[in-house]
Amino acid sequence: SERRNDRCFFPARSRTAFVLQNSEMIGWALSGILCQFIGVLYPAYMSFKALETETKNDDTQWLTYWVIFAAFTVAEYFVGWLLSWFPFYYEAKIAFLVWLQHPKFNGAYYVYRGFLRPFLLSNEKDIDGHLKKSKDRFGDSVNSAATAITEKAMEVGTSAVGQMMAAATRQENKQPKSE
Repeated sequence: SERRNDRCFFPARSRTAFVLQNSEMIGWALSGILCQFIGVLYPAYMSFKALETETKNDDTQWLTYWVIFAAFTVAEYFVGWLLSWFPFYYEAKIAFLVWLQHPKFNGAYYVYRGFLRPFLLSNEKDIDGHLKKSKDRFGDSVNSAATAITEKAMEVGTSAVGQMMAAATRQENKQPKSE
């Protein structure tokens, strides 16, 4: 029979497996955070920097990155659950994101020119047609919903600000005056 440790619910042999599983989960979580930092936060900041310069080349570089990143994100939505089962998937994803954005490699340019641009150009009319149909079908509904949400947010926000100011005034009146 397995020896049980009073401080731990798991038998001794199971503790080792549990620690190994959790260390993989820590690696997975760290990889996820790195993917967000490398794939979103850093490029967003660099896009800001590019917009603040007078040159157009850096704007084009980061805009190309975002187009490829969007296409990659949509593709990953559909097959990411399958890819995540492959060993070192997140590490490969991090390397891919760095390759896409690093000026030495300029991978986003190659993916755009070699794959995405030809695909979009050959399907542009169909895509535009579907977008127009969607806009015609849902445009008024979306605009009405957005207007209603905005009006409600303004109403609630104004009410909340008023309530906070009244509470602050009541609190201020309760405070003894220091002289």
